[in-house]
Amino acid sequence: MIAIHWMLEYAAVLCGYVFLLFIWPSIVFRNHLAGKSKAYWFCFCVTVQIVLANLVVLTFGLIHILHRWTIFAFFFGTLLAAVLRKIEFNAEKIEKLRHLVNGAYGVKWFLFQAVIFVRTHLKKQRLKIWGMVYPHLGEYLVLSVLVVFAMIYFSYGAFQDYSYGFGDAYVHHSWISGLMEGKIFSGGIYPEAMHCFIYCLYALFGIKVYSSLLFFGGIHVVILLVSVYCLLREVFHWRYTPFFVLVIFLTIDSLCVDAVYSMSRLQWPLPQEFGLFTPFLCALFLIRYLKNANHIVYKGKPSKLYWDENLFLFAMAFIASVVTHFYTTIMAFLLCICFALFFIRKAFYYKRLVPLAVAVLCGLAVAVFPMAGAFASGIPFEKSIGWALGVMNGADPEAPEPPPQIEPPPAKDEDGSMAGAFMEGLSQVYEDNYQVVYGVERGKWVAALTAFALLLWLIVRFAMALLRRYSKLKAGQNCFYAYLPMILAAFLFMAAYAAPAGFPQLIAGARLCSTEQILNLAVIMMPVDMVFSALALCCRKRILQAASIIAVAGIYVAEMALGVYHGYLYMELSQYNSAVMVTNSITRTLPKDSYTIVSPTDQLYAVLGYGRHEGLLDFVEKSSNDIEYTLPTKYIFLYIEKRPIHYAQSHFFAGPCWLAAEKYPAFFPADNTSQCPEIRAARISGDAASAGLDYENPWHAYAKLENRTILESKAYEWCESFSALYPQELKAYYEDDDFVCYYFEQEPNALYNLAIK
Repeated sequence: MIAIHWMLEYAAVLCGYVFLLFIWPSIVFRNHLAGKSKAYWFCFCVTVQIVLANLVVLTFGLIHILHRWTIFAFFFGTLLAAVLRKIEFNAEKIEKLRHLVNGAYGVKWFLFQAVIFVRTHLKKQRLKIWGMVYPHLGEYLVLSVLVVFAMIYFSYGAFQDYSYGFGDAYVHHSWISGLMEGKIFSGGIYPEAMHCFIYCLYALFGIKVYSSLLFFGGIHVVILLVSVYCLLREVFHWRYTPFFVLVIFLTIDSLCVDAVYSMSRLQWPLPQEFGLFTPFLCALFLIRYLKNANHIVYKGKPSKLYWDENLFLFAMAFIASVVTHFYTTIMAFLLCICFALFFIRKAFYYKRLVPLAVAVLCGLAVAVFPMAGAFASGIPFEKSIGWALGVMNGADPEAPEPPPQIEPPPAKDEDGSMAGAFMEGLSQVYEDNYQVVYGVERGKWVAALTAFALLLWLIVRFAMALLRRYSKLKAGQNCFYAYLPMILAAFLFMAAYAAPAGFPQLIAGARLCSTEQILNLAVIMMPVDMVFSALALCCRKRILQAASIIAVAGIYVAEMALGVYHGYLYMELSQYNSAVMVTNSITRTLPKDSYTIVSPTDQLYAVLGYGRHEGLLDFVEKSSNDIEYTLPTKYIFLYIEKRPIHYAQSHFFAGPCWLAAEKYPAFFPADNTSQCPEIRAARISGDAASAGLDYENPWHAYAKLENRTILESKAYEWCESFSALYPQELKAYYEDDDFVCYYFEQEPNALYNLAIK
C-alpha cells in the first residue's frame, strides 16, 4: 500500500508537470506554435512557461491578490478562452448550446457527443504526431529510452527514502508556503521561479508541496537532457552523436565527492538544477541567431535591423536563467561568450548587435521587475543575494586583496614570461581540476582526448579550406563549425571548477561538475562524429543508423564489463520513512488544526497548512520547567526516535545492478555514510536522558548525534512519566524498532499541563 501511495503521488506530480509545462502553452499559444519545428515547440514551452508562471505569481503578490483561486482562474480561464476561440459558432451550434444549457438534450446525449468529439480529435492528433515522428523514429526511440532511464535513475531514491534529499529543500518549502499564504519573497528577495512553478501545481491541481519537492527533481532532469540534445544536434554533424554523449553522461561513474554530489543534486528540488537547462538553450539560440538572423518585417517592409524567432527564444532562455538562479545566468554567460567569440564579426555587426542588446536588456528588465517591485515595497534581499550581485559584477567578496603592481620586465623577456605563465596556468588547471574531478588516470585521458579533438579539428578544417580553394567543392563549408567553441567552453568550465590564482571563483566548483561532464564528453565525441560523418558519404544511412543504435547499447554494456558503470546516488538522510508516513497519515485523516505534532523540525513544513507543529527541543525544555505548559489542540502526537538518526548522513541507495552499482560510499567519510538498508544511528537510554544538552543554537540540538540522543531520550522519559501519571491516556499510534509515535487526546477546554518531571 505504501508503494502504491507514492506511485500515485508521483503520477500526480508528473501529470500536473506535463500539463502546466507543455499542454497548457500548446493550447494557449497554438497560433504562434503552428508550423514551428518540434525543437522550437519544446524550447518555447520550457522557457516561456517558466517565465510566465514566475511573472504571474509574483505580480499577483505585488498587487496583493495572490491566492490559489486567482491562479486557478488565470490559468484555466485563459485555457478556456483559447479553446472557445478555436470553436466556430454558428446559428445551429448556438441553438444546440441553448438546448444543452436548458437540459433538453440530457446527460446521455452530451456524453455521446463528447465521446465523438474526443475520438475524432484524438485520431487527427495521432495521425499528425505520427507524421512528425515517423521520419525520425529511430532517434526518438533512442531519446525516449535514455529519458525513461534517466527518470528511473534520478527518481529511484525518492521511492526508497521518502525524505528531502538536501537540507536546502526545507527552506524552499518554507518559501513556497509563503506563496500559499499570499506572501512573495517570504525569506527575502531571491529568484523564485522554481517556487512559483511548484506553487502553481498546488494551486491548479491541489498537489501537495511535499510530494512535488520529493519527485520534482527526478522528473525535471528530462528537460536538461533534451536541452543538451538540442544543442548537441547543432554542434555535431551526425544525428546520433548526441546520444553517445547522453548515454555516457547517464551511465559512467564519478570519481570524486564533488562529482557524485553534483549528480545527486539533479534529483533534488533545487533552484540551480531547476534552471540548469537554460545555459544550453541560450547557447543554442545565440548560435542560430548569429547564423540565420532575418530582417524584421514591419507593415510589409523589412527594417534595417535583424530579428527572428531564435532571438526571441534566446531572450526567453536568458530570462528563465535569471529568475531561477544566478549561477545558471553565469553559466549561460560563460557558454555563450565561447560561441560569440567565433562569430565575433556577426555578433558585433550593428544590425545584429542592437537587437541582441535590446533582447538582453528587455529580458533583464522582465526578470528583475518583480524583484525591483518587492524591494521598493520594503522587502529586503535574501542574505545570499549580495554575494550573487557581487559575482555578477565580476567581483568575489571573499577574494583576497590583489597584490601590488610591480615594474614590468624588459620587452625582450615578456614573451617568454607570458608563455611560461600560460603553460604554468595550463599545468595548474590540469592538476587542480582535471585530475581532481576525474582522477589521475582518467584526467590524463580526458585532457589528451581534448587536445586530440582540437588537433583533428585543425587538420580537417585545413583540408576543407584547401578543397574549397582548389576545387569547386562547396559542401561541408560550415561542417564542424561549432567544435572549437565547444572545446573552449569545456576548458573554460574546467578552469572555473577551481579558479587559478588571481581569478575570481564565480561558481562553487561542486556545482559545475555535471555541466563540465557534459561539455567534456561532447569534446571527446568529436572524432567519433567526424568518423560517422565521413562514413555517411559512402555508406547507406540505414546501416549507419543501425550501427549508431547498437553503439549506444554497446556503451552501456561495455561500461558494466569494464567496471566503470555509475553508482547509486545519495541523499542527506534526516528522518525515518516511518516518520514521513505517520505525518502523511495524520494530515490526511484528521481535521485541520485539530492536532499538534511534536517532533524535530523535519516535520514542520509537511504540517504547514494542515495542523500545528511544536519543536521537540522546545517541548523537552518547557515540559521540564515548573511553569505551566500546554498545547491547545485536541490531539497531541509525539515523535520519538528510539534509534536517534545520525542527522544528514550521506545515505546511498541500493537496487538492481542494471540501474546502478553500489560503489560511491568509498569516496565519503565512513562515520557519516551509509548504504540502504543500513542507517547510522545511536540508541536512547536512561543515562542519556539524565545528561545535559550542549548546543549553541537549536539546530545543533538536532544535528549533533550526541545532543539528538540526549533529546530523544529525554522525550521518551517524559512519555513514561506521563503514562505513569495518566495510565490510560498515552497510546502508540505507530511503532517499529527505530521509531515510535505516541499520542493522547485532551479536552480543548481542560488541557493537560505538560510540565511534569
